Amino acid sequence: AVVSTQSTGVAASDNVRYILYNYDNLAFSSTLHSPPRLNHAFMRVVCDLAEYIADKKDTDILVKTGTDYWISARKCNSRVLFTLVTQKNSHHLNALEEIKRTTAGLFSKLYFCEYKD
Repeated sequence: AVVSTQSTGVAASDNVRYILYNYDNLAFSSTLHSPPRLNHAFMRVVCDLAEYIADKKDTDILVKTGTDYWISARKCNSRVLFTLVTQKNSHHLNALEEIKRTTAGLFSKLYFCEYKD
């Protein structure tokens, strides 16, 4: 099922954007159409992460971009969630907490493996 902020009733943070893809039913949901505009370099990082985790089982990756954004790639079962934190100069623990808080609210009805701290 496609999950959006409208169906869950929970709004994404202004600093968090996501891409959710389910390989089993080809469902896709995203908030990347919202400002800020994301550049080609960001999408290249997402594509590189998608390629890296494609053959992995349950995986969590957190990377920092050259523009001080944090990108999380999370794969669990057949779902892949890419989360972008646009808050500049954020520590990785702060970025991870923001990701956890936002995804817990938006995707509470979907099963995801627990975060590994």
